[in-house]
Amino acid sequence: MTSPTRVLESRHARLVASELDATQQATTRTDAMLVDASLAGDQDAFAELVARYHKKGFWIAFHILGRVEESRDVVQDAFVRVFRS
Repeated sequence: MTSPTRVLESRHARLVASELDATQQATTRTDAMLVDASLAGDQDAFAELVARYHKKGFWIAFHILGRVEESRDVVQDAFVRVFRS
């Protein structure tokens, strides 16, 4: 037989997990939402876009250029241009 303490711990764990899932869903913003927020001046939104796409941009640049440093520079320049526009 399961002890009452274990039952309560299990219920608590499920509740905490569901609260975390709800919080994550509430804080996840689409790319369109992040772009709109960035255009409105939200630097955190722009940073999140950079975090999402930096690696992909790097690999595309690396595939084309074949050099790590040049690929890093190209991606950085691209994000700087986007930020300034």
